[in-house]
Amino acid sequence: MEAFSQNMDKSVAQRIQMLAGEGITSVSDVKKCLHYYVHDILFANKEKPDSSCRAFFPTHRDISNQIQAVLKKDRFSTVDQENARILIEKIRGEQPESSVVYRPYTARSFVGSSDSDNVEEGVASECEDTLLFCFQTKFMRSMLKKYGGSVVCLDATHKTSDYALPLFLLVVKTPSGYTPAGVFIIQFETAHCIAEALDVFKQWCDNWSPQYWMVDYSKAEISAIKQVFPGSQISICDFHRLQAWQRWLCRKENNISDPDEALRLMKHVASASNQHDFDKAVEVLVDSEYWKNERFRSYFEEVWLSVKELWVMSYRLEFDVLTTNNGIEAQNRVLKAQYVKSSSGKRSLTFLIMTVVHGYLPDK
Repeated sequence: MEAFSQNMDKSVAQRIQMLAGEGITSVSDVKKCLHYYVHDILFANKEKPDSSCRAFFPTHRDISNQIQAVLKKDRFSTVDQENARILIEKIRGEQPESSVVYRPYTARSFVGSSDSDNVEEGVASECEDTLLFCFQTKFMRSMLKKYGGSVVCLDATHKTSDYALPLFLLVVKTPSGYTPAGVFIIQFETAHCIAEALDVFKQWCDNWSPQYWMVDYSKAEISAIKQVFPGSQISICDFHRLQAWQRWLCRKENNISDPDEALRLMKHVASASNQHDFDKAVEVLVDSEYWKNERFRSYFEEVWLSVKELWVMSYRLEFDVLTTNNGIEAQNRVLKAQYVKSSSGKRSLTFLIMTVVHGYLPDK
């Protein structure tokens, strides 16, 4: 990554890499974050550098190169794919009633340059085929058929291997709690990659079409579900929404004087059970000191109020089976703990698959 940093301040390069690691792969979004970071963190109470200074205000291409470097480091490897193929053949032999799809990634022979704002989609386009792994035992399939007609949670776990590949769980709620009803690993968290995986499970479970989906706030997840299950309704889980709000409010560059109070006002908007309460909660927020903060106002209006039907309670009253993926977070912690223990420090796709299939997923 150093090759891309010659004309860029080290702290700016590190900030871009951190944002990319958190899943922010849009150049325009990173540019906005950098603007606040440079002005309000690096040069707080100091003379600001000129906007033409490439060291602190990198070009579109400079930012794209940094993001690409992070993604390629995390998402590409030719070493472990053959080991994964051997393991999967063994799993097929040991579990003939389980359904497995494994497709290794292959690179294109020629890759043209891309100036796309979404760098992750650009890097994904460098593959002829992207990596795909889908797995479902006979028991899991029966759980999806029995309990997956109402609400299904799509939950992603990140950075559990050297590849930092997105691991997704399809989770249903049963009378005894939450249970995984399917698992898939993809190379890139794009709508196309997620839709491919969802379509596999749709084919495995004939006529499966959930009434509701519970997801993180991911445009890629939402777009994929709309593509594969156009008749389903979608809701953003409360746990990840609150987590996203807390992280944003606590970032120094956003200059929120009292994050806890701002969060309280935002929660009132989310908990509104009718239009009157919603309008009143928004009015209180607009009249607060936080609304005078341009960054806060832009964040809440453009990112959240624009999709209020996905998270405000009044839009989800008929869908009271489940409003959060919080119960699934405990399962993710178990998965991560088992992975770390079983891998003995070896972070690879093979060990991730081995841990998921043999040490975590239910078989009865």
